[in-house]
Amino acid sequence: MKQLKLNTVSGQVWDLVLSVDSLGQSQLVTIADKDYIPQKAKQLLLTGRGEIFTNTQYGVPWFQEILGKGADLGNIRSILLDVLDSNTTLEELGVTNIDISSLVLDTQKRHLIVKDLVLSGDSDEETTTIKGITI
Repeated sequence: MKQLKLNTVSGQVWDLVLSVDSLGQSQLVTIADKDYIPQKAKQLLLTGRGEIFTNTQYGVPWFQEILGKGADLGNIRSILLDVLDSNTTLEELGVTNIDISSLVLDTQKRHLIVKDLVLSGDSDEETTTIKGITI
């Protein structure tokens, strides 16, 4: 399954990545399989439930279940894990275990930071760690 690669460099977040060939022609860069796993997980966490009109159940229920006073990090972690676990694309890519080792709630900046998101398959070679997803 090929997907368009999105740039994650600071200041250019989620821009499409272009490559230029020897003739000066620009082409969209695609990624597949293991390279797509971190991008898909981050995309899922940054999408609010109801944001995609063709699938209103896709994404994280920020407004429906998470945002509000007295946010409980344990509850937020559980919701995020449920959203990631239920994603069939990650399952098709071989992700069998998902863990969030640390969440930080920055009330001053109103950010939630997923410090370490660990996605793994059946073998140790298939482990991907995504660090510092700011939501």
